[in-house]
Amino acid sequence: MDAPANEQGERLPAPEVALVGYVPIDHATSYFRSDSPTWHRKFPTTPGSCDGWAGWWPDPLPPAGTFDLPARTTQPIWVSVRVPVGATPGDYGGAVRLVRGGATVAEMPFTVHVWDFALPDESHVQAIYDARGSNAQ
Repeated sequence: MDAPANEQGERLPAPEVALVGYVPIDHATSYFRSDSPTWHRKFPTTPGSCDGWAGWWPDPLPPAGTFDLPARTTQPIWVSVRVPVGATPGDYGGAVRLVRGGATVAEMPFTVHVWDFALPDESHVQAIYDARGSNAQ
């Protein structure tokens, strides 16, 4: 994968590519409480009340520059593009290429739009990750 470039030929740093890994989820559940030791594997005692389900869920993003893709399989990837402060605003185009034996067999173009401002080095935005209703404990 080449670094995205704008019409003037300016390039952003080369993108980072990660494979989307999966983790097994045994039981669809929201939060549950257990007094068992931390090293015990936890099993809920009541049915789950979330919108999920048991199965394989995408979560880890192990880095991968290149990887083998077995026949008849699907492997999602995650592409991260870092934009340095001071980059020229505008659109930068690049492509993800699938290569077999040195020949490109598929190509997926992408565009990164760079805005004319920079985010601060330190964020002061607060977030609530556990908002519960009136029966919160």
